[in-house]
Amino acid sequence: MEELGKVMKDRNGIISGITGVIRDVTERMNYERALRNSENRSQILINALDDFIHVIDKDFRLVLHNNSFCTILEELGFEHPVGVNLFKLFPFLSDKVKDEYKRVFQAGEPITTEELMRINGRSFWAETRKVPIRNETGKVYRIITIIRDLTDRMISRENLRKTNMHLQALIHAIPDMVYFKDTEGRNLIVNKAFEELIGKNASEIIGKTDEELLPPELAKYCIESDEQVKQIGKQVRIEEKTSDKHNETVYFDTVKVPIYDDGENLMGLLGISRDITGRKKIEQALQQKNNELNDFAHKVSHDLKSPINIIRGYLQVIQESPELYDKYIPKVIQKTEQIIGFINNLLKLS
Repeated sequence: MEELGKVMKDRNGIISGITGVIRDVTERMNYERALRNSENRSQILINALDDFIHVIDKDFRLVLHNNSFCTILEELGFEHPVGVNLFKLFPFLSDKVKDEYKRVFQAGEPITTEELMRINGRSFWAETRKVPIRNETGKVYRIITIIRDLTDRMISRENLRKTNMHLQALIHAIPDMVYFKDTEGRNLIVNKAFEELIGKNASEIIGKTDEELLPPELAKYCIESDEQVKQIGKQVRIEEKTSDKHNETVYFDTVKVPIYDDGENLMGLLGISRDITGRKKIEQALQQKNNELNDFAHKVSHDLKSPINIIRGYLQVIQESPELYDKYIPKVIQKTEQIIGFINNLLKLS
């Protein structure tokens, strides 16, 4: 119970009596007790977190904070900050920060930012989340702020950015076509050589499938080889043929490799296609020369066999009939000279 009393005085200022009111405050006391218990539980919870956490009221006064936030306060020399205006504790906070708090109080929507913070000569990247806390009527009466140190993440992100830059430079410097596709066959990374073959910029290629970029016959062949890589889970090597923007036939020696994440889940595939058109033309030219040489050899063989067979016939006649020696020997000599002349002509051609 809560008792309220008031002294009553007459016109001369002399006490004439006392009025009193006894009010049942059980509900209020229970609410306050529940609120204290809730705040105690909240304190235990936020103290278990490594993030820097604090709560402010509508006058920007610090209401609650965790142990991690204490480390910042101790660096600044504050021992009892509760009840102190946040912008007096941290005078270096910008008007932008105050405006963000005002927006959260007014709109009731959380705000998340990333920024470089400097406290007591120490700099670190932080993610700051300002989240509204509502009372029993649904009105925002406090804001909890969670500050997470992103320094290691930002360093990793910057290192990853530099690595990607170097990788991109390397990929673009490779004269072979290089591309990475996801499991749906969409091109996610391509190099300059790929752009030149397709005749489009990377921005026009990224996110599209081979069916959208390549001639139908080549697209069908590429999709089949992609599926082969996915099914066997190993590198495959194939020869592909297509036409360039000048409608000239182009040949590629292509290697495709499946790419997996740390959980051994298939992420997609990496492809490297080398233009072997020059080599194929040389091979075709050599094959043509070999065919011509075979034809020539067949003709030479025929041209040589004919006089040799005649000489053999003459010699057999002479062997069987020696009296015909004088008649056929001049013919043998003639055919022999014909063969020698033929051979000399061959030597000149070589």
